[in-house]
Amino acid sequence: MPLINFIEIKTKSGYSEFELHTGDITNLGFEVDLVAFSAYKGSYVPTPGSVIRSFYEQGIDVEALAEKPLLDLRDSFGTWVSQPLEVQNIKNLICLEIRGTGFTFEEAIRNLFSVLSVLEIKGYRNKTIALPMLGTGSQRINPKEIVPILVNQALDFLMHARYLKKVIFVVRDEEQAEELNEVMDMVLGRSNVRVPHGPMIDGLKSEILRELDKIEALGVANHLVKELKRIISGECRSFDLGVNSRKMVEFILSDISPEYSHGYSLLHNIRLLDNVGIAKWVQSYMHVLREFGNAEAHSATAAKRNPENMSAKDLEVCLFCLQRVLDFYNSYKSQFQFLK
Repeated sequence: MPLINFIEIKTKSGYSEFELHTGDITNLGFEVDLVAFSAYKGSYVPTPGSVIRSFYEQGIDVEALAEKPLLDLRDSFGTWVSQPLEVQNIKNLICLEIRGTGFTFEEAIRNLFSVLSVLEIKGYRNKTIALPMLGTGSQRINPKEIVPILVNQALDFLMHARYLKKVIFVVRDEEQAEELNEVMDMVLGRSNVRVPHGPMIDGLKSEILRELDKIEALGVANHLVKELKRIISGECRSFDLGVNSRKMVEFILSDISPEYSHGYSLLHNIRLLDNVGIAKWVQSYMHVLREFGNAEAHSATAAKRNPENMSAKDLEVCLFCLQRVLDFYNSYKSQFQFLK
């Protein structure tokens, strides 16, 4: 399921994540604790094209679940939570009734996050929730009205959540996803910088693609390699390049450093390369990619930086450092295979 947008926010309990994907929310391909969907008050008819219909086609009867919910707050918040599901990847559903309740859309979204707070108070340790663009289907609420409300409410909740660490928005239509992506960038104050074309940049991109081919041949980091290939071959947005280059550094460290730990910061994990003799200049390339990735993932804090956002020239530096890190990794793996 392609990742379209992403942000990390610093909270009292560490970093939390906020993502935008394209795909089918009823068939995510990865595990989530909660999947939210919207409905008319008291109506769970599986109309064609609706999320409820998609659930129905996978053997999940929403109407039956509504009759015996785990938590029923329809009278107060127009919301109910299902009993645990007997399906892979989804633990519970959470239904948000909008039309027919008397709540405005903004009030309904606040109700949703209020119910998440109730679940936390009751001790349910849900770490992830996936949401479609609530209300944009048969309820026909304007997506451009929805996104700022959803983004701001989600970010605010993550700042204070005890257990929830990730909010995932899922949009089925790619064209709509791109529109929502632009609105999301605007809400987050994110720049729309892209790597320029030119003989030097195009040559650098070709070198990166060759290095990625070598990594692909090793049969490791397949999803990340595929994503970086897509980015380098396309428009190469600052967000995509920064975040995925940082992820590649994390993968490489996990592969070559015996002291690597997910419990350490990326800064600390890079410094641990001293213990295996990795050259300082290679580490410096990794630090640059770490900073680029952090700048994009944490772009909500852009107003506190000077300058606030990267320029096209900065992205050229990012490309150069990515090429050097990939070249180092492939050389390192070749030496390791030779020693075997």
